[in-house]
Amino acid sequence: MTDESEDRFDRYAGKGFAPYVSALGQLALAWNDLHEALAGLFWTLMNGPPQEGTVVDRTPIHIWHSLRSDLAQREMLKAAVTHSITDWGENRKEWFKEDVLWVLDKTMDLSHARNDAIHSPLFLNVFGPGPATLIPLHFTFNPRAIGLAKRNDLLGEFRHCRDVAITLHDYARLLDGALLNPQRTWPGRPGMPVRRQKKSQKGFRGRSRS
Repeated sequence: MTDESEDRFDRYAGKGFAPYVSALGQLALAWNDLHEALAGLFWTLMNGPPQEGTVVDRTPIHIWHSLRSDLAQREMLKAAVTHSITDWGENRKEWFKEDVLWVLDKTMDLSHARNDAIHSPLFLNVFGPGPATLIPLHFTFNPRAIGLAKRNDLLGEFRHCRDVAITLHDYARLLDGALLNPQRTWPGRPGMPVRRQKKSQKGFRGRSRS
């Protein structure tokens, strides 16, 4: 293999891409962790309040992972929560429904921004007087890139999505823990990270270098 052919496999390893690759990787990890927390809530809901001496049924978690779409998994959890008749004691039945549905609504909102971030092709703009900058390849009319191009600060956008996913993950874990342990205080909803002010971004109509 020639040096030239080896270089093309390092095309996303350069300094221009490094901070964006790191931020996108963190976002992907945070998103995956969030869905594992939702899986835990589904598992807890389908088993009901823990009773001494009962055997934990692993069937629900296998059903969860049988679905290949995280959207389908969330819709399944939403249906399970909405139609649940399980009595978790005191007011927890209603708290559980309201707060898990809140998490799911926030996750749905996040999913649109996350999908734009993860699925957009990015273009290293080496033209112009300033340093190379990474921009979404929106000028080829990619729908995800068009959505992402509305955010001028890509690193800020990726990190915001990561922070939202982490916040929702941590709260979902607290909800799960409160259901499994009735002695725990029911957790209040967290404050959500604030996205930086949206700025418009001008389109770039050149072509990338090979």
